[in-house]
Amino acid sequence: MLASLAASSVNDQPFWAAGLTAPGAIPWRRLTPARLAAALITAVTTAVTDPAHRRRARALAVRVAAEDGAAPVVEAVNRRGCSSR
Repeated sequence: MLASLAASSVNDQPFWAAGLTAPGAIPWRRLTPARLAAALITAVTTAVTDPAHRRRARALAVRVAAEDGAAPVVEAVNRRGCSSR
């Protein structure tokens, strides 16, 4: 589970927000500042206290640290002959 908050209101937002609905989701017409604040407090509290989140974050951190995110971009730019060298 990933703590997410979507507030659908325009164009394609309802489509994407529909994928994030779950028990406890706040329908747009019932969204109030108080409900939004409560949902954020719950999401953040869960994210920082749930041991499962902590384990997944550590595992993801190891994978991200092992990546060279810029290398594929540099390669693609160089393949197109845009090298600054």
